[in-house]
Amino acid sequence: MAKPHTVDAYDQTCGPAERDTLPSGVSFATCIPVTSSPHRDNHPDAGCRRPLLTARRCQIIVAFVSGLITLSFFGPAARGASLRSLTINSIDVSADAEQPGNQVRAFVTVSNADDRAIAGLAAQRFTAIEDGQTITIDTVARTADPMAIVLALDTSGSMLARDGSGTTAIVAAKRAAIDFISMLSPEDRIAVFTFDRETTPLVDFSLDHKAVARLIADIRATPKASTRLYDTVIDAVKKASEIPKGRRAVIVLTDGTDEQANGLPRSDHQFSDMIDAATTQTIRVPIYTIGVGPRVDAAELGRMARLTGGHRLLAASFSELKQMYQIIAEQLKNQYRVQYISRAPSGEHSLVIKVRDNGNAAHDEKRFWSPPLLARLAPDVRFVTPQTDDRVRGIVQVQLELRPEDEIAKVRYYVDGQLKNEIRTPPLDRFEWNTNGLTSGLHVLRVEAVTASAQLGVAEITVSSAAPEVEITEPKPAQSLEGKVAVKVRITSDAALSKVRLFIDARLHTERGGPPFDLFQLNTEDLTPGPHALKVSVEDIYRQIGSDDVSVRITQAPDPDPRGKWSIVMVWIVVIVAAAGVYGGIRMIRRRAPIHDLSLKKAKSGLVPSLSPPVMGDEDETVFFPDIGSQASVPMASLTVITSPGLDSGHVFDIQGESKIGRHVQNDIVIADKSVSRKHAEIYFDDNTYYLRDLGSRYGTIVNRRRISLDTSSLFDGAQIQLGPRTLLEFHLKPVDPDDATVNLASADAQDPGESSNPDDKTLKIGS
Repeated sequence: MAKPHTVDAYDQTCGPAERDTLPSGVSFATCIPVTSSPHRDNHPDAGCRRPLLTARRCQIIVAFVSGLITLSFFGPAARGASLRSLTINSIDVSADAEQPGNQVRAFVTVSNADDRAIAGLAAQRFTAIEDGQTITIDTVARTADPMAIVLALDTSGSMLARDGSGTTAIVAAKRAAIDFISMLSPEDRIAVFTFDRETTPLVDFSLDHKAVARLIADIRATPKASTRLYDTVIDAVKKASEIPKGRRAVIVLTDGTDEQANGLPRSDHQFSDMIDAATTQTIRVPIYTIGVGPRVDAAELGRMARLTGGHRLLAASFSELKQMYQIIAEQLKNQYRVQYISRAPSGEHSLVIKVRDNGNAAHDEKRFWSPPLLARLAPDVRFVTPQTDDRVRGIVQVQLELRPEDEIAKVRYYVDGQLKNEIRTPPLDRFEWNTNGLTSGLHVLRVEAVTASAQLGVAEITVSSAAPEVEITEPKPAQSLEGKVAVKVRITSDAALSKVRLFIDARLHTERGGPPFDLFQLNTEDLTPGPHALKVSVEDIYRQIGSDDVSVRITQAPDPDPRGKWSIVMVWIVVIVAAAGVYGGIRMIRRRAPIHDLSLKKAKSGLVPSLSPPVMGDEDETVFFPDIGSQASVPMASLTVITSPGLDSGHVFDIQGESKIGRHVQNDIVIADKSVSRKHAEIYFDDNTYYLRDLGSRYGTIVNRRRISLDTSSLFDGAQIQLGPRTLLEFHLKPVDPDDATVNLASADAQDPGESSNPDDKTLKIGS
């Protein structure tokens, strides 16, 4: 049998001169060894026959094969031989006053079979088809526009799993995410969410990549925690939507599905809600998904990416997570911007983009919303107030400058892409914008002015909503304090308050979940003399926090005169001795009076008085003091039905003290909704505050958008309570007369109305 075609075989059968003609590093030979030949002995190098190829031809073939190997690794970035897919990541449409149409910018990714981005394709390779009609593309270029990236990392209990090297999934995910951040441009902004049983916004949009990386490095997985996937993705999409224009993306890493230990979904939202949030008319956010582990739902992650314009990647092991993030970074950094002018009317339209290269082709289709076309003489719209980057709260007076004002037929305004109102009656250049309920952060206010001939003028500004404003009005800075003092606070908030805290020297002193929010009582005798820092922190129902602090000085109160102290002690001793004497005298009178009367009666009847001691119980001198304050009134409250199957909206349940809520008729408040448990929750009053406690309900209880599970939540006036998915109630405190401070002291020895009063009865009545 002939030896294999290897360098070893070539060395064994060819002479030194011929071996030197083979380039170094080649792992195969072009010389064919011969086992036997009648002409072998006549060859100049006995034992080797002449190769079928000459040395020169051998070098040419080796160089050609080496080139093919190089192209197989680096060719996809410049060639289309491996072209496999094209993805339209997002589409931006804006009015262009200088063009007879709207400017459309489609951000596109072209990938090879290994999901690597293909760069360097010429504009002639692309075709755009709008609503079935081929259109002219103005430019195709690699985009360098800054990106807004939102990372969402799974920190559920399953992320503590280890691979063969002992590395946990969460550690591998953090390393991969930090490596991904290092590949971004300095102009790219990053926000981070983590999610297990709850969603946690870790970092708001930031250009400080190093600080973000440090925070990611501190992330920890929560043992035995479930996976709140859908709600987290919706929150991440909303965060990305704060950037009104440009490139945006959400990157989600998970090793499981949206579920909890009992197999039920963990999120309040569904898969369809998540897709709707990412594909609105005016803002579309691509979602890139990375799945790892055997429990991941690959099909669902694929649909999530495909329907939003993202990409799905599956890691076979934890060590591949770094490569997955690298692929996404490469795709984002090598996006093409396909730009053209659309003359399509206002409404939803279809866009197909195709690419061809070296006989390979790929395409993708997405739908987009186009605003009304601008006419040549479109009305001019400008904001007078507010201005870009202003902070807004409460009712905002929006003032516009419209030209020509007499031709404007109506004005529409949008907040974050959602139509809020359409104004058809004058004045059209001003309106009120109610910002109550806006989450803290950036928001886009867009105004459209439409003329009678359907000409459209547009203006947009970006503003931010504010957290509660807090000011400590008393005490003043550097004020000296002693004894008991009042800490007074002035609070201005767009939303209802949920919690207020008083800190002394960064340590929590008092926390309150209900009114009054603006007053604290502080006993300075508990503090050491010297400087101290007071801080008041206020949190609203949207978890936005405002605070204020002030530095004060605690002074030592002068020591009272010791002789004064002893005088007070002596006075109290005298009072106690006097009271004891009076009490003893009363007992003596009560003891003698009955014996004297009994002796007289027995003497008249001829009986001899008994000398035996009285029967136990005849002289029970116990004095009962009623519990002062036990009859103190509990404030009235009520629950108003916002929505619930089987109950009219506006129905009111009165509450005083403790009330149980559930579907069973034995509850104090009966809710007929089938999703409400038989014993669902309990409201009770304690320490001047109403509280709500979940009693282990099936679908849970939410207070002001926070799930309380088996713990409790304080209730304030206006708090919203959600029982299950379909019942929403609103809690209200009924006003209490502050002057009504009556305390009922019931007499322990109250006299029966039927008894006659004995004027000689010297018995002391306590509490009458």
